[in-house]
Amino acid sequence: MTAQRGFVLTRQWRDTREGVELEFWIASADGPVQLVIPAQKSVFFNNNDEHSATELALRDYSGWTSKRLPMQDFSMRPVWAYYFNSQRTMRTARDFLIAQGLTPLESDINPHDRFLMERGIRGSLSFRGHLQKYQYYATINQASVASSDYQPDLKVLSIDIETAMQELSLYSIGVYAKSNGKELRKVFMVASSAVDADVGVEIYPNEKQLLTAFFDWLEVYDPDIIIGWNLINFDLWFLERLCQKYHMPLAIGRGKKNNSSSVHWRNLDDEGDRRAVLIPG
Repeated sequence: MTAQRGFVLTRQWRDTREGVELEFWIASADGPVQLVIPAQKSVFFNNNDEHSATELALRDYSGWTSKRLPMQDFSMRPVWAYYFNSQRTMRTARDFLIAQGLTPLESDINPHDRFLMERGIRGSLSFRGHLQKYQYYATINQASVASSDYQPDLKVLSIDIETAMQELSLYSIGVYAKSNGKELRKVFMVASSAVDADVGVEIYPNEKQLLTAFFDWLEVYDPDIIIGWNLINFDLWFLERLCQKYHMPLAIGRGKKNNSSSVHWRNLDDEGDRRAVLIPG
């Protein structure tokens, strides 16, 4: 295919049998595109003075190789690279080396970030490969990429939910967007009868039907960016817990056709009061 241009929205890595698989979701002029880069290796570096000790410390680990590089560290010492078939194995080995008093360099850089950095990609890129089209997005499974100066026109959606003060009970989800000079205002509401309002209000008899309708609408509207007040730690986290209650996924990511749309949560503090979430696409 002819090279296209886009802007990176989200990035992920996954350990597979073949190596570390990278996934990038791109906003392009032709819509969202999922780029899949298979069989990469995770890597960290070490200086020549610690090479023998590092090789000895890693003797019980499998799936790695080392190579002398024409590079130097900040102290002008020669550098070795240590390549791993698994990111998780690399992290375990890194922690072990640090416990032994060694200093694996750049071991905190995730493989998807390194992939972009090594190609000078700061957000915009050009890409090519065999493109497979789905209803709301496209996928390239053997993508090649390069840096670009593409300026995206991103579709932004703001959401706000209304809930009970104490219970896990959802009253409504309101959405707002503005695109090409046109405003979108819409409310999904749990109610037993119609509501008079200046904006479009859709009524549903219960929370589960409301969630299903909202997720279906969201897939069709297909925003690049979702914003809101305390979006992650309140709105999305509340919807996550509500979806768990009804044994349904928080279906707000792209890529449903190939099962890559799962949402990933992690805590940012020991109390679990601050969270981060990764939503593919």
